[in-house]
Amino acid sequence: MQKYFIALLLLLSGRLLALSDTSLYLIPQPKQVVINTGTYNCTSPYAVQSVNTRAFNAQLIQDAIAARFNIAQASAALAKNNMQLIRADGAALEQVLAFEKLLPPFDLGAEGYILSVAENRIRVIARTDTGVFYGAQTLIQLMDANSKDGTIPCLVIYDKPDMQMRGWQDDISRGPIPTLAFLKEEILRMSSFKLNTFTLYTEHVFKLKKHPTIAPADGITAEQIKELTAFAKDYCVDVIGNFQSFGHFNGTLKVPGYEQLGDDEHTLSPAKEESYKFLADVYSEVVPAYSSQYFHINCDEVALGKGAAKKMVDSLGIDEVYALHINRIDSLLKPYNKKIMMWGDIAVRNPKIIERLPKDMIIVSWGYAELPAMDEEILPFVKSGFQFIVAPGVSGWMRSYPDLNRTTINIYNYLRDGHKNKAIGFINTTWDDDGQNLFNNNWYGLVWGSDCGWNAPINEPAKQSDETRKARLAAFNRCYNKVYFNTDKDITALLWGISNLKAGTVKNSLATGSIWNALLPDYTVIPDNYERSNLALIRTIDSLSVEVNKLKSDFARREEEFALLPFALRQARLVVSKNLLGIKLKQYVSADTVLGMDYFRKDFNALADTIKSLRAGYGQLWKLENRNWWLDTVYALYDVFGQKQDDLKGVTVIRASDKLVNGKRAFTLRSAFNNLPVYYTTDGSIPTAKSKRYTNPIYADSILLIKARVIDNNRLYDVQADSFIFHRGIGRLYKLSTPWHADNATYAARGALALLDGRRGTFTNFSDGRWQGYSNSSDLDIELDMGGITPLNKLTIGFAQLMRYGILYPKQIEVSTSQDGTNYTLVQTVQNTIDGNTEARSTHDYVIPLNGFSTRYIKVVAKSIGPLPDWHYSKGTTSWLFADEIIVE
Repeated sequence: MQKYFIALLLLLSGRLLALSDTSLYLIPQPKQVVINTGTYNCTSPYAVQSVNTRAFNAQLIQDAIAARFNIAQASAALAKNNMQLIRADGAALEQVLAFEKLLPPFDLGAEGYILSVAENRIRVIARTDTGVFYGAQTLIQLMDANSKDGTIPCLVIYDKPDMQMRGWQDDISRGPIPTLAFLKEEILRMSSFKLNTFTLYTEHVFKLKKHPTIAPADGITAEQIKELTAFAKDYCVDVIGNFQSFGHFNGTLKVPGYEQLGDDEHTLSPAKEESYKFLADVYSEVVPAYSSQYFHINCDEVALGKGAAKKMVDSLGIDEVYALHINRIDSLLKPYNKKIMMWGDIAVRNPKIIERLPKDMIIVSWGYAELPAMDEEILPFVKSGFQFIVAPGVSGWMRSYPDLNRTTINIYNYLRDGHKNKAIGFINTTWDDDGQNLFNNNWYGLVWGSDCGWNAPINEPAKQSDETRKARLAAFNRCYNKVYFNTDKDITALLWGISNLKAGTVKNSLATGSIWNALLPDYTVIPDNYERSNLALIRTIDSLSVEVNKLKSDFARREEEFALLPFALRQARLVVSKNLLGIKLKQYVSADTVLGMDYFRKDFNALADTIKSLRAGYGQLWKLENRNWWLDTVYALYDVFGQKQDDLKGVTVIRASDKLVNGKRAFTLRSAFNNLPVYYTTDGSIPTAKSKRYTNPIYADSILLIKARVIDNNRLYDVQADSFIFHRGIGRLYKLSTPWHADNATYAARGALALLDGRRGTFTNFSDGRWQGYSNSSDLDIELDMGGITPLNKLTIGFAQLMRYGILYPKQIEVSTSQDGTNYTLVQTVQNTIDGNTEARSTHDYVIPLNGFSTRYIKVVAKSIGPLPDWHYSKGTTSWLFADEIIVE
């Protein structure tokens, strides 16, 4: 009772600050702050004393004060201010707290601390050196970001983390390998925000003595890992061992002499004993390099059964084969006494695996979508009793600048649901999927993760949680300006402005793939507002560039990050310029005129000059972070850009008529420019100079696959291919009453005729320009005119389903017929019976029998399920229909 009374007095004697109160600029925000009267003068002579704790923390404070206020520690006799860093536990802690008249409202645990600031004395008190370190970091932030005229307020902070493991990952295997100095900078910077776990995602880049030909010359070594681990220990960061042990093995498998270890080019074969001999060799060198009790084996995104493991999979099933492999790895690692960590994606999709896994494993549940809930990724392991951590991501891969909206939602919601389900912590991921990512773009998302991990988001209903996140993010942004950049200017608004370039009609401006893709776009339909939207986006980019230059001086502390912003904007401007040129090229191709390349030479030269300038800038940014290896690979993308212009003249345009003539369909071929000779095949073979040269239209009344290429002056240009089915409904559009999703050219497919053009969508890519997307939970409503009374056998209409993104099969399909195109009679209704609550990507053809029924007009209405149902992550929001061809027989 006495403790509660003292705590109440503490609250009444000062002002208690909630987490969202930003009168103090601190990241992460402390659990409890009591503001007292008076101030502490940071510029007065001081002395700092370490009591039963390491001197390292005191040195950090001295260095910070010297940098901020340009004063050094005074002797004890001359010091007006006295600081003590105190480590105490048990009775000793009680004695210190009683003497200081402090009473924490909660158990400090291993990482908690008390920071007491009075007019001429500061105390940092904790049970462990780690707690003292975190208290020191908070004191440094107080002095650095909260001092006014060299003073900070008198206060008491009681603080501790919610999540035990608070980490981040750097992908060093898909391109950039950071220098050892930069990896140390990551540790120094992230530990200041109280992150305590770091792992390097590692495939083939660890330099092995037993297998010296695998890693590049600039690969990471065991000695460097040991040096990094020792450095990290001072900053209370645990460096976790890591080696990919199943999928993503292509970096090793492409090395001569190691191909035989693969089940395919991507996956280590579980059917070959040599695989386990290789892993044993790897572990013998990699595992001892790390002192952490944890070791991450990864084993994500595995596809089995294509090669030597096919017999195993056919006999035992994927579940058993995957589990057998994990258990073999477990046995190989047992002598090292490590707790194994493993990505959970394969097991959560194949739940029978879970019961076969070693029970002492830690499952790493990952996902990067901005979903309202992440329980589906977590609960299978919770129910099975496994320890787990969650792994959100900064969403910066394959982008010129991260998607901050996705980043902040994904991290907040994943950590919320992880903490609710008793996760032991999190690892926030950065990836380098296309090998072009620069780590300095990732700090904002990583620091947001530190804030959400120290103070885990509370479990609330989705709408309330969303509002809480927004309020907390606004507070975080204000703190980020002060703590991270040490400025009163709103730099975070600028960062969000750049990130939000992807939020409008033009979706591709920040995608790095858009820099390198074809100059002649794949899309067939140009949305009505696409040119106008791209021109508007250029104005926005130019406006942001002006704002970036205005704030250059406010990036004094983070100069390396400032350079990334104009570079990202220049990349985005290049993409938009390509879009505008693509519109002109597409309009030219559609006009059936044949021009020379010189007609567009001015546009080509402007792009080439921009690419040349970007290449130089990219190299400078790369060298701020990374070793030399892989830079030449990225340079090659820039260097071949000019070649893409030359390749353009050899593009073959394959065009199919929109109507049937005498029961057949006409196909025409031509080069995009200069009326060059085109050679083609229809038997699936690759066309050569001996193939048939195109001279006249090709007519077909059955399935047709055309492969064609320009061959000019003995140069063989790239092969273009297109496939077509044949049916009686081709081009028979009468009315499409439902507008497709117009904001993305991909989802338009071929526009009004997309569902009657003889092109089937692919299973693996719903953005292939053959699926037509309908958003806002709208029905698909389309009418066909057969041109006269026609006997019909059946209709078939294809749809796609990808539940995670709200793409679901229709609730039902209604077919009506009419003789006049006005008055329709319902003749068939087909109900959907396929469960939508599944993670699996799927397609399905709905067959509607008509049994020889004769009619002229046909109306097909595919009913949407409406708002997403309660079982969906995004319940209540709009669903999508993705439609393929309507086949009339």
